[in-house]
Amino acid sequence: MKPSLIILGLITAFVISWFGRGIYDYIFMNNNDFHLVNNTSTTADIRVQFPSGEEQSCKLKAGASNDFHISDTGEGAISVFVNGQPRHPESYVTSMNPPIVLIVNNETTLYSPISNPTRKNKANKANKANKAEMAMPRKPSD
Repeated sequence: MKPSLIILGLITAFVISWFGRGIYDYIFMNNNDFHLVNNTSTTADIRVQFPSGEEQSCKLKAGASNDFHISDTGEGAISVFVNGQPRHPESYVTSMNPPIVLIVNNETTLYSPISNPTRKNKANKANKANKAEMAMPRKPSD
């Protein structure tokens, strides 16, 4: 076998694996990442509990934030406790989640998933095209 064929095969394998890794990172990057923000006026002990039983606890000063990753969130509602008191944000997690921001205010906790803007723009363009098509006058059928 010629050495040039071996080198060509290695380069091809490298390029294919590089593209494959790029596609994997694009699809799965930042899944199950959480950004916790203390928007209260005082330091708060915050505990976030997931349906799988995993939890994240931290003490955050007023205006501070904490980033963390949970690999197994389970499926269901998130429980948030601020200074030992339960909060009930409108939240639902599954096994694969987009990045999620939890904002702890004085009285409430806000849950905000961050959507992928590229996918959202493609969906908006498709919806606009469908609406434009539906708005066109149609010829009466015979």
